[in-house]
Amino acid sequence: MTNKNNKVKHHEIPVSVNLILEKQSKILLSLRHNDCIDGNKWGFVAGHLESGETPRQAMIREVKEELGISICQDDLLPPLVVHGSDPEYLGFIFRCLKWEGEIKNHEPHKCQRLEFFELNGLPDNIVGYVKKSIYELYNDNQYIEVS
Repeated sequence: MTNKNNKVKHHEIPVSVNLILEKQSKILLSLRHNDCIDGNKWGFVAGHLESGETPRQAMIREVKEELGISICQDDLLPPLVVHGSDPEYLGFIFRCLKWEGEIKNHEPHKCQRLEFFELNGLPDNIVGYVKKSIYELYNDNQYIEVS
């Protein structure tokens, strides 16, 4: 796409980082409050990339802010990349198998509770792209598009 000066207009969309913490074949999900986007549904521990951050740096920061735990960049497995179209965004979904500290809900105004679930026992009230992303990630896919 070009603008009136015949220059290419670069695309700008938000970038999210999402985490699947794994413990004993279970994954951690966050139940969102009713007044949040996708309220009263289970989703990932997630946040947005800030200026100057890499996706891994943003994930490490978000996990510290939301859960109070520390993870190492080298412990973040290669992500599934998601392009969403409604609203448009780009997301990185990381898996992590180890961390330091005790998991606590540091954002009770956004998250009702945190819970580990078996992969074959995910809740019914889960955010659509979250369920699809989990399926794709555990089937070794690296990129998906969702609406």
